[in-house]
Amino acid sequence: LFICSITFKLHSISYNLSLRRQQLWKKLILYFLYIIFTENFVFIHTNYNPRNNADNPQAKQAEQLMKMLGHPGRFGFPVFVVLSPDGKVVHIQDSGYLEQGNSYDPKKVMRFFQNWTPKAVKGIK
Repeated sequence: LFICSITFKLHSISYNLSLRRQQLWKKLILYFLYIIFTENFVFIHTNYNPRNNADNPQAKQAEQLMKMLGHPGRFGFPVFVVLSPDGKVVHIQDSGYLEQGNSYDPKKVMRFFQNWTPKAVKGIK
């Protein structure tokens, strides 16, 4: 088997450029996701543990919050809950649909947030 060294180098360069292009594309998507998110959403991280002791005041507050949010735990955790500016539940999203492999798929997450911006919900482009 004979492989021309120039062919091998060209293949190597092409492969490296392809990887760089993929990395650049991912960074660009993450940048646009950051812009969409910061301009349209307020992130509130809550930690809910259904195994907490029911007599614990924090457990009672957490249960009230889950009720107010439409029991998002029925989709499993983690879960995204989109609220309107006045605090009403607009959408509950099972985060599993936004995953790919062991992480979130930036394209799926960006599309999710684009579809639930205040303008998108009102039908404004």
